[in-house]
Amino acid sequence: MTDAAPALGAATDAARIRHGWFVAGVMFLALLLVFGARFSMGLFLPFLPEALGASAADVSAAIAMSMLGAGLMQPMIGALSDAIGPRRVLIAGLASAGALYCAMPATGSVWALGAIMFVFGGFAFAAVSPVLATALMVRWFDRQRGRALGFVTAGTKVAMLTLVPAISVGIALAGWQATVVALGVVIWSLLPVVWLRMRAEPPPPEAAPDAVAAPSASLRGALGMRAFWLISAALFANGFVMNLVFVHLPSFILERGHGTAAAAAGLSIIGAVGIAGNILIGSMSDRLSRRGVLSLVFAARIAALVAVVALPGLGPLVLFVVVFGLLGYGALVIVGGLVAEVFGQKSFGAILGMAYVLNQIGGAAGIWAGGLSAERAGSYDAALILAIAVSVVALGAMALLPGRRAGQA
Repeated sequence: MTDAAPALGAATDAARIRHGWFVAGVMFLALLLVFGARFSMGLFLPFLPEALGASAADVSAAIAMSMLGAGLMQPMIGALSDAIGPRRVLIAGLASAGALYCAMPATGSVWALGAIMFVFGGFAFAAVSPVLATALMVRWFDRQRGRALGFVTAGTKVAMLTLVPAISVGIALAGWQATVVALGVVIWSLLPVVWLRMRAEPPPPEAAPDAVAAPSASLRGALGMRAFWLISAALFANGFVMNLVFVHLPSFILERGHGTAAAAAGLSIIGAVGIAGNILIGSMSDRLSRRGVLSLVFAARIAALVAVVALPGLGPLVLFVVVFGLLGYGALVIVGGLVAEVFGQKSFGAILGMAYVLNQIGGAAGIWAGGLSAERAGSYDAALILAIAVSVVALGAMALLPGRRAGQA
């Protein structure tokens, strides 16, 4: 009996870890499909004004309703994940995403498009998101949590390199209506896998060596803790900088006197390098202090921003693109682990979802600041200097956050 019990426990542990990586693989595919579809909306945009009898500006506003809905629903999705489990939220999110794309050709007006974008798109993009991915990985992993999160969130970068070009080919061969419906059906095809094969909960933590005890806090309790606002400040800075770079990088490269090919290549390089960067940062956060690794990410961004503002040559620009690809996307991977370490799993989804709203607000501010800087000052330098400032604030927030080695209770 004494020998049999450890052997049984080891078998249970191995099965748990295997299924945890299966869950990670499913979430990788879910993010790839839903984010790839989201990134591809620009490919359908040229056809929608004629189909709906509306202007391009009105159609763009209707599509933007999905982001408004996602921002408003994100805290609710986090709380729902805590209440009914992330697996059920993932099922509902995939169902909503499929419904959105299957219904798009049937919308007869721009108002109808805006409505389904807000309801189905908002729910889908809030549910099938890095927040839900983090909630799932926190349940299944602890010592390999960063690596798992890095792998899962790399699905958003793979989508840029695979699904977006595939959709472009589909539109050219079959038209936009058939392609967008096919996209919805492909998203729905993942539902049986989640419903039938993904286990709702891991085995109890005491049976698993990959899980450790953590303090627990409610959302109300977290809102009263300094650590929550320090992490939220880091998320605001992350959203500001990354959306400024992601949206305005092509125009910035053109502003520096480089051609359209270089402008397009900049985003592709960031996406491609970001796949390896996510996994690298995730693995580092498993072995080192998550606070320290996040500080490294912000410090590297500051150095790259300073270099590209101060030195106008091609070399600093290439360095800027590589640094933001390799280290730029890793912040959300680390923040999920930090929230689990500091606040525990009791209200993890609600706490992370609420903090993530600051990432969205920062993102909107970064996009607006870039446009304002280019329009009023004639260059992006003012916005980039502001990005340096908010990154310095985030670095200070990390210095004030109590440090703890990942995996230690």
